[in-house]
Amino acid sequence: MNAPLSSQFNIQPELLYNGLGAKKGDNKLNLDYISVPVMFQYKATPEFFLEAGPQFGFLVSAKANSIDIKD
Repeated sequence: MNAPLSSQFNIQPELLYNGLGAKKGDNKLNLDYISVPVMFQYKATPEFFLEAGPQFGFLVSAKANSIDIKD
């Protein structure tokens, strides 16, 4: 969604899912986030935009697994 605020400024909110993880040896970490970036666009020329804005992230799931193998 790209909503105009004026002839030179727009706002573009988004909704993203991020699945992140790490593995070291037998240990695993999985993190799930919902991210909401809010981009403010400045129309410098008809073909060129500058964008900047914050991003908010919400952790929705975190799982850590450790596997212990004993002989």
